[in-house]
Amino acid sequence: MADDLLAVARDRARSNRFWQHLGIDVVDVREAWAKLRVKVSDELRNAPGAPVHGGVYAALVDAAIGCALATVNPESAGGVGQTTLDLNVTYLARRAARPSSRRARCCGAAAPSPSARYG
Repeated sequence: MADDLLAVARDRARSNRFWQHLGIDVVDVREAWAKLRVKVSDELRNAPGAPVHGGVYAALVDAAIGCALATVNPESAGGVGQTTLDLNVTYLARRAARPSSRRARCCGAAAPSPSARYG
């Protein structure tokens, strides 16, 4: 089943124009969990050689959660049946955004709220 989820997630990633623009790759997917990464380039930095722009990390967080959610709620596949209502990203470590980083990685997990209704 995990291989099927990974194949479906990678297929969806190839058809998502925003993910293509950022260069998001699906590394691993399990039920309610996803690991994504982005190859760091100067286009994703504030300036050449500077750390990755914080908006890239925020987009990666949002994408990872959406990818994880799609594994438990098929209607949300590809970001079509879901909307981010609130996104809060706290940057804790300067090391994560160091200028020499070649890849940015993020894991997302989907945990349904008590009021969520799936299917």
